[in-house]
Amino acid sequence: MNVKLIFAAPCLALLAACGGSSTGSGGYSDTLGSPSEGFGNGLVLKATEATAAQINLDWTGDRGERVTELEIPTFSLEKSDGNIVIMKVNGFSYEFTNENRTEINEDGAYYGLVSESDDFYVQVYSHQGTLSEFIDGSSTRKSEIIEYMEYNSDTPEDGVFGIAVLGAPTNPTALGDFTTVSYEGNFRGETSSQDGFVSRLTRFEIRGDTTLTANFEQNTISGAISDITFRNYVEGQDRTDGNIAGSILLNEGVIIGSGFHGVAAMDETFKASADVVSDDMEYSGNFYGNQATEASGVLQGTVENIGGSQDNLIGSFRTLPVPD
Repeated sequence: MNVKLIFAAPCLALLAACGGSSTGSGGYSDTLGSPSEGFGNGLVLKATEATAAQINLDWTGDRGERVTELEIPTFSLEKSDGNIVIMKVNGFSYEFTNENRTEINEDGAYYGLVSESDDFYVQVYSHQGTLSEFIDGSSTRKSEIIEYMEYNSDTPEDGVFGIAVLGAPTNPTALGDFTTVSYEGNFRGETSSQDGFVSRLTRFEIRGDTTLTANFEQNTISGAISDITFRNYVEGQDRTDGNIAGSILLNEGVIIGSGFHGVAAMDETFKASADVVSDDMEYSGNFYGNQATEASGVLQGTVENIGGSQDNLIGSFRTLPVPD
């Protein structure tokens, strides 16, 4: 597996001691509230190795010959005076103002922030709902999924594309009251060619429904991503959409504290439908909300295609308990 990350699951049991909380504050949701509230109150929201997936984009190569690989996430987001949003990634700090809002609705709600100059290009987008409701403090979601990208001419070999789940995890002591809880929600991800990357204007997105079953008595979790569709973007051409048969299996993993992790695998039907030979993937995440009212996380890994080409795949899921 061509991955530059160290899996951090053992730290999940000691979020406060490890400083591994998604908020970067070492607290839990029963003390910090929703990520939108925390963000509005000045908390720095940080990506962690268990709740974010990041790809290094090497822009020094020619188009179609650029190299990408998975790496440890370096992303954080904070809000400063004057409604300025600050993104930090790869040791650089970037500011977004009201002028940087993009994909704005008639009611003023917006989905992203984009800033660019001759020296850099950076963006932040919401994967679910509008970005504006997260930033203005009105979002009630217990986890926020943020997509980010960075290019800097000083370090073109270290460009970044990533997805981070932000929020304060459930206090592990609250999970002892549960037996088995089923969750359902959605998934969104995309692939990046390891040796033939052009730009994100050419990309392959996949979306699907996510189901999870958390057994808090046995401290196990499993699930699947199914009903999968794709969107194929090629720069300069119309987008093509379609369906992929089969599922991505979230094989039985472990719950440690308020976090979880396990191995993911494409089933044989999915592989045949998507022309995939093999895959090497993992999923990880946290429970969020005072009563584990959300289970959200990331999926990441590598895929070998028919013909020998290889892709990096990163994605995110957010799920809610299935009503009784």
